[in-house]
Order: sequence, then structure tokens, then C-alpha cells
Amino acid sequence: MTEAFKEFGVQIKVRPRQVSISNYYHGVQTNEKTIRSNICGWNGSMARRLGAYISNFREDFSGFVTLTYPDVYPNDGKVVKAHWRAFVERLRRKGWFEDYSLVWFLEFQERGAPHFHFLCTGWIEKKWVAEAWAEITDGNVQSCSRVEALRNPEAAGCYAMKYAMKSEQKVVPEGFKNVGRFWGCSGKKIHKGLPRQPSVAAAIPGRSCGDVLNKIKEIETISGIKVFHHDYGAMIYGSRRTIREVYRILCLKNVITNRVGLRPDTSTLRTLDG
Repeated sequence: MTEAFKEFGVQIKVRPRQVSISNYYHGVQTNEKTIRSNICGWNGSMARRLGAYISNFREDFSGFVTLTYPDVYPNDGKVVKAHWRAFVERLRRKGWFEDYSLVWFLEFQERGAPHFHFLCTGWIEKKWVAEAWAEITDGNVQSCSRVEALRNPEAAGCYAMKYAMKSEQKVVPEGFKNVGRFWGCSGKKIHKGLPRQPSVAAAIPGRSCGDVLNKIKEIETISGIKVFHHDYGAMIYGSRRTIREVYRILCLKNVITNRVGLRPDTSTLRTLDG
């Protein structure tokens, strides 16, 4: 049983490196329940979500860590994730998550062994990482981990995306079971007043995406901005600086006037305002 749409309009979300403009519809009610299926492999939707999550994270990443297995490795995702949770718990007991966060993703080597990469917003000592992971997996302290510094904050996202989008290393090897989630985040949901993906949200009832896009055509002339149109609206990509310029135009054109769920004086808005 489905009721007719009671309200429609445009929803705008401004994130640090991305703006989404899409139609919304309210008033749909249905008795159908969606049952989430088990994750069996990597797909394009996962890659896009991971890419957007990394690009719009509240803080710049400063480190990139790789955790690998020794010659003998598990072929069960439940065991692999148990090892990962044990590593995260050690970081938690160390107090690292009081100030920092990480985004992790799972890949597979050519030999079929799983391994983890994670981006972190704070430095972790190489020796500590090597000893903790080797103790959890019975591995070699010298060869089962790598810690790298990301010196250019703007380039960190591109560096991360290179690894995150490598679909050939996301193929689940034959015989590996219970792969589970391919990526996730650990750390405080709200830190220093900011959610993991700070954003400004606005709703414009009774309007269409075409109306909004026609009103702000000039954004396509901003150097470094890329606009991708789709069936339900558009996605706008750029650096933090260029997205702030897009946000300024949205405000000047009175497109964003009623921010949903956010006060004008929040740190989220100050972040986007620069």
C-alpha cells in the first residue's frame, strides 16, 4: 500500500569537497520491508561511497598504514575482522581515539591473503603498530606492517583514492568466506564539534533541480569545479577552496536560506565558510 506524494522539492547538501543537489519526495508510505543481504563482493556503489566519505572527511588525513598477514593467513572474514577489532581495541585502550579517527578498507593480495589499509588523522608510532599487529596475527614485526606520512593534506585524498578504487584487489579469492564489510570508520562520531562528514543542508519545497541549476549556472565557470548531471539532480566536486566559493554563490543567490537542522553559528558552517 503506497500513498501519493504529499510534498516535493530540492535538497542541497554542501560538504567540504562536494555539493549534491537532488529532488526529494515526502509522504510515501509502504508496508514493504527491505532485508539487507550478506556482502559477497566489491561493487561500484561501494567504491563511490568510500570515495565520497574519504574526500569529505572532517579532518585531513596525515598517515597511511598497511597491515598484512604472514605466510599463513585466515580464509574466513570473521577471523580477519576479529583481528582488526583487536587492533582497534588496542588503539582505543591507548587513548588514540580521544583525538584522532581512521577510515579503513580491506583488500586482497595476489597470493589471496587479506590485508588492511587505513587512513588516520593522527600519527601512530611505527614500532607500536608493528608489535601490536604481529602479536595479534603471529606475524613478523619487521615485514607485516607499514606506516607512511601524508605530507600534503590536499593530495592525501587523491593518494587514498588510488588505493580505495583498486577494484582488482577487492576481488574475493576463491575459498575465502564471510568477507563482510570492505570499509568502515573508527573514532568519535562528533569530535571538536564536527560530525565525521560536516555539511550544510537546505530544503527548497516546490522547486525542481532544474530551477536551482539554472539559477547558479555561473558555478560551472569556476576553475577546478566539475559538475556531473544525473537523472535526479547533480553532483559538484572541487577542492575545499572552490567548494567554499560554490557555497558563497548558493547563499548570494538565496538558494540556501533555510538550513535544516543546523544553526548559523555552528562550527560546521564556520568550517565551510573558511
